[in-house]
Amino acid sequence: MELTIDSLAAKQHYNALLAQRLEIERDFGAPLDWQELPDRHMSRIATWKTDCDPTDESRWHEYVEWMVDAVLRMEATFRGRVAALE
Repeated sequence: MELTIDSLAAKQHYNALLAQRLEIERDFGAPLDWQELPDRHMSRIATWKTDCDPTDESRWHEYVEWMVDAVLRMEATFRGRVAALE
């Protein structure tokens, strides 16, 4: 699950969010993967589901629950912050 920052001011927006990293990760409830991607126009902030095998259908419900939870936490954490960047 990721927030992709892809605008004319992508690096400025990324840095503005990075300045709030402690508060953002506290609100999200876990560390995030902060990727400035200096050789690219965009940047991203992500969380990853580890220890999973997408071919194991018996665990699909677990993966869906993780995705729903991650989407809701990302939205709650970033919606207001991203809106304030504009």
